[in-house]
Amino acid sequence: MTTDIYLDGEKLEYEDTKGDSTLKELVEVLEKELHGVRRCVTEIWVNGENVAEWMSEAVLGKRISEHSELKLMTASVEALALEGIDILHEYIRFIKENISSCSTDLRMGRPSAESLFAAIFEGLAEVLKTAIALTRGAGRYRIDLFKEDPAVFYKPLMERLEELDSARSAKDTVLMADILEYELVPLITGMEEKVFTGYAT
Repeated sequence: MTTDIYLDGEKLEYEDTKGDSTLKELVEVLEKELHGVRRCVTEIWVNGENVAEWMSEAVLGKRISEHSELKLMTASVEALALEGIDILHEYIRFIKENISSCSTDLRMGRPSAESLFAAIFEGLAEVLKTAIALTRGAGRYRIDLFKEDPAVFYKPLMERLEELDSARSAKDTVLMADILEYELVPLITGMEEKVFTGYAT
């Protein structure tokens, strides 16, 4: 089966003579070529369907020949970087706005604490993941994104997440509240002020 491949609407000629090339290999080849024009793949449509989790091994590991049509979309690294900064600000804003009420609910043993804590924990994990990705991307493409190097915050943030996870496993809601209120608030505030302030859009 012949696979029609498009990049930003333009049909590509891609040699897959043995029919065993994977989507991952295709993306790697394209991103090497795109590096010079400071663009990278951001979306993949498979047989007319936008695949949200296209970066997963389940998607990238499949052979190109298994699909009738592939459409790959790209964006500039600068646009992606600014989008990433916006995402960080949104997560940090949500976390700061909700930590106080979550801490109170945890200490009072209120049922609402569980879902709010889960949302904050997920937000903290996303802050860490997104910041690390931005740091790597900024270094690779030499983009000046940060006021100061954010890497100094990664280890403390990771340690707080591990402590929170342990406290949650032990069902120690008072300790969970203390970590949120007395350790994470100063850490997140410092990270925002020293690293990201001035880059909000």
